[in-house]
Amino acid sequence: MTRPERFPEFLDEWREVNGDDYTPLSYLDSSPDGLSFVVAAQWLFVPDFVEYRGGIFRAELPRGLDGKGRKVLDDWFAHFSGDVSKVEEKGNLLILWDLSSEADAHDDDLVQLARTLERLWRLQLKDRFPDREFTFEVLDGDGSYGPQVTFYSTPTRVDQAPVVVYEV
Repeated sequence: MTRPERFPEFLDEWREVNGDDYTPLSYLDSSPDGLSFVVAAQWLFVPDFVEYRGGIFRAELPRGLDGKGRKVLDDWFAHFSGDVSKVEEKGNLLILWDLSSEADAHDDDLVQLARTLERLWRLQLKDRFPDREFTFEVLDGDGSYGPQVTFYSTPTRVDQAPVVVYEV
């Protein structure tokens, strides 16, 4: 995995005030809730992936899917006539604008975050489900509601590499 080519804009501004020796970890240490934020963010970067009705889904709870999560997925299964890949695509969709009320002001940073999530999730899914192939999409085009990332199962073919779709 490669590091982003630049710091997010807010971090560059913070470093201008505090000095170039300060790093992203220094930024976390400067905030009274920095550690709490990092601990909570682990569900974003390292979610629990669970199998449900033949699909693989990102779970935001330590114990997997709850009744509400299963109900939402069941509704998608009905809507897509049982097409697991389409349900996974919708069920795993993360709209980054939804993470914060101020997120839409930082689209470039969110696209960078979406690409980082795609790489992290790809590694985790490959480790946890080595016999399955997944397609990953990072979206931020005219047809999307801000930066988004999702994944879904793809048919396994020996002669086909996993697909990564970037729409920016």
